[in-house]
Amino acid sequence: MMKLVPVATSTRQLIINKEKEMKITVYGPGCKKCHEAEDLVKKVVAESGSDAVVEKVTDLQAMMKMGIISTPGVAVDGVLKVAGRVPKPEEIKGWLGK
Repeated sequence: MMKLVPVATSTRQLIINKEKEMKITVYGPGCKKCHEAEDLVKKVVAESGSDAVVEKVTDLQAMMKMGIISTPGVAVDGVLKVAGRVPKPEEIKGWLGK
């Protein structure tokens, strides 16, 4: 017999689940533009007060899997936003909802 389990048992759990931490991934092998993109993303995230997590991926297979042909690439929560150039600060702020 299958038992149904509620996704959330209280309003507090619903709010916690909704406020999932944003993950921004910067893809690049380590070139100057890749470092520039990573530094800029980290700077804008810090200045905005966001609690987004910024990670750097240098693995070429991971980049190919994301469809990145030209680096740097930047993805937000697994969705590619920019490839082949450094994003503008205004773009990053937009991703953060700022």
